Amino acid sequence: MSLVVHTETLPRGRAMRRHLVVYHSFAMTSLGEVLLASTDRGLCGLLFVVRGRELAFDELYGRFPMIEHQWQTDEYQRAALSLLEKRDAEESLHLHLMGAEFELQVWQALLEVPWGTVVSYKELAGRVGRPTAYRAVGRAVGANPIAFIIPCHRVIGSSGSLGGYHWGLDKKVSLLQRELGEERMQQLL
Repeated sequence: MSLVVHTETLPRGRAMRRHLVVYHSFAMTSLGEVLLASTDRGLCGLLFVVRGRELAFDELYGRFPMIEHQWQTDEYQRAALSLLEKRDAEESLHLHLMGAEFELQVWQALLEVPWGTVVSYKELAGRVGRPTAYRAVGRAVGANPIAFIIPCHRVIGSSGSLGGYHWGLDKKVSLLQRELGEERMQQLL
């Protein structure tokens, strides 16, 4: 997937609540149903719907509390859907991220993990200059607000174990099979 990503942090606190609208919509994809969220500055959320729409929306609302939410599909959501469906898409997608500085560093490092490869939590910690902080890296990976596009599914344990995945191990396996192919995936399992 060729992807140009622009990131910026969302303002925190009252300023965020006063001036931000989160637009969202559900869509069915080859990876299953997703909940997409965006602001006027970019995609801010992509969640797999694995336990029902209501729980997915509750999770989205929890990420952006006390902010105006509107049902609407926009160009950022459409671009994200295109990227989900076509690995070689030449889409340019603006991401609008909110997170601690360390989380943003980890998410940026995840964006640099190439399609069809995996990286360990420990290796990812080294890439962000904190080689012993692999547990903190694991928390940052788990807090990733944009599934698949920020490829947290490509992170595995140092022992080769698949580790966990916010949307369930079955979803992680299917994403990795899509990227690695059946033979390479069997080597991981």
